[in-house]
Amino acid sequence: MHRITDNKMSGGAQRYFEMFKSLCGQQNLGNVVLLTTMWSELKDEAVGLARERELRSDFWNMMESSGSTIRRFDGSRAMAEAFVCRLMRKRDIVLDIQNELVEQGKRLEETNAGKLMVPRVENNITEATEKIHDIGQKIEHAKSYSKPEELRNLEAQRRTLMDQQKKHVGQRMRLQKKTGEEVAQKIENEKKKGRWRNGLSIFATLCGIAVSLSVNVILPLVGGC
Repeated sequence: MHRITDNKMSGGAQRYFEMFKSLCGQQNLGNVVLLTTMWSELKDEAVGLARERELRSDFWNMMESSGSTIRRFDGSRAMAEAFVCRLMRKRDIVLDIQNELVEQGKRLEETNAGKLMVPRVENNITEATEKIHDIGQKIEHAKSYSKPEELRNLEAQRRTLMDQQKKHVGQRMRLQKKTGEEVAQKIENEKKKGRWRNGLSIFATLCGIAVSLSVNVILPLVGGC
């Protein structure tokens, strides 16, 4: 969903969009509906039409050519239900992220979605490390000149940077996890217990796992990097 009131697609929105395509996989884009919203908030519909043309030509053209549907959303319950019903009639699919993690046994960093994030996370770690080094030099300089207030401020800055560095290192470690093996084993154990008796149950579970991973691990990196 994209607000037609936005002047352009922001950098963050573009990153989320690219990540979304990587999570789904090009072969699954026929199951995607791209909606423009908030048309009623426009003072000049011509502006909205120009923005819609830009979205179609510059950002959504590949997805549309791969089968994605582009529509305007009026915000009504009836139209929302119509879109949901349209999607429910689509064939079941397996997302790329599901296939990569479970079937291929890849680490998050090895998936198409994860590969987009690894350089950004590593760059954040490098930047934080360099800043900590610079602050350390300033601290030593402040010590030699006996400036207690400046020293306290610099120490506080270093603690903040070290917390940021720790967060980025944690993100890198999460991307290195081989989650698929753990998931596959869990599913196999549950199948042996007879809790899942058909393919649809397994499919639904895999879908939930993929969504959980993208929400809890990958998507925060897109917004925070």
